[in-house]
Parts: sequence; structure tokens; C-alpha cells
Amino acid sequence: MKKLKKPIIITTLVIFIIYLFGLFVDYYGDWLWFKNMGYDSVFDTIILTKILSFILFFLIFILFSGIHIHFAYHKGSQSRNNMPLADDDPRQEILPLYQGKAVSWLWAVIILSFAIVMGSYASAYWDDFLKFIHPSSFDLKEPIFGKDAGFYIFSLPVYQFVVSWYLFMVVITFIAVLSSYYIDTAFNYSSRKFHITGKAKSHLTQLAAFFALGVSAHYFIKLYSQP
Repeated sequence: MKKLKKPIIITTLVIFIIYLFGLFVDYYGDWLWFKNMGYDSVFDTIILTKILSFILFFLIFILFSGIHIHFAYHKGSQSRNNMPLADDDPRQEILPLYQGKAVSWLWAVIILSFAIVMGSYASAYWDDFLKFIHPSSFDLKEPIFGKDAGFYIFSLPVYQFVVSWYLFMVVITFIAVLSSYYIDTAFNYSSRKFHITGKAKSHLTQLAAFFALGVSAHYFIKLYSQP
């Protein structure tokens, strides 16, 4: 796996440079337009909001997914090579490579890639975030929940986005953690029986609880979006 460390780093740098170049091309054209129209301050506000929202959700994803994948890799190492595998099991070829510092680099690249996507997705909602930060009251309450009409314009869209983003983050993390435990043979199916280590079961249950929490929040917020 050490031989893969350098290609992983080079590939990551190339992807990151291409990503930055794409951002520059997009925003430079917008900046020229706003400048020529005399709306420099508006463009600055948009860019600042996009940057801050990207950084916030980028870091949240890295912390949440990084911590869980880190724990999965170290907990799974205790069962690594301890379970008998069938001759045609693909893990026979993967397990010898799934060791060493290069694995950490590989997971780091995967986490960073998804973090960039998740951060970019969040930054696209910059206008909703600005409305959430600067709400206005309509002095008009709807009869069912007694909420001001401004709640549905300025707050509800952000709550809906945060919950959906959170669920997506948990699902991605769950798949990554499950894959790590699978490679480490923390769970296996043999002799018509399903075997799973206690630590892997506990960890996956915790992630399932995170997902259940998000689903509960989704249905709670959905009450306010019903016609």
C-alpha cells in the first residue's frame, strides 16, 4: 500500500487544482459583471456567504465522517485476518493492502472529496442562509401552528435543507464505515450464519440512531410544509 501513497497524493492535488480553476472561471465572470454594474458590495456579500457556508458544512462533514471512519478502521483492525474467508472472497486480495499509513491517506482523500461536494452543495443555498440570518416579520400568523408567515419564508427552507444535508452525511458515513468493517472481516456470512463483532455492531447501531434522529426531524419539519 505504500506504493500507492504518492499516486494518491498527486491525484488529489490535480483534482483540487482543477476544482479551484473551475471556481475561478465561474466567479471571475460574475465579478466582472457585478463590478461593471456598480454592485461590488452585493457580490462581496454573496461570495462571503458562500465561503462561510462552504467552510462550515465542509468542516462538519470532515469531523463527523472522519471520526467515525477513524474509529471503524481501528476497531476493525482487531478482527482483521481473524475470520476465515472463502477462496473466492475478494477480501483475500484486499486485506493485504488494507494496512499501513497509506490507508489513512486513502480515506483522507475520500473524505475530503465528499466534504468538498457537501460544502459546495451547502454554498448553493447562500440566499436561504442570508434570509435566515436577516428575517422579517409579516405580522400575519397562520391558524394551524400560530407561526408568523415570515417563518415559512426565512426559516423553514433552511431547516429543511439542514435536515436533508444531515441525512445525506449520515448515509455516506454509514456506507464508508460499513465498507471498512467489511474489508476488516468484522462481519461475515458463513455456514448459513451471520457473524459480526460486538464493536462493529455497536458502532453501526450508533450510526443508525443518528439516521433515525434525522428521519424524526424530517417528519417533524414536514408538518409545517403540508398544504
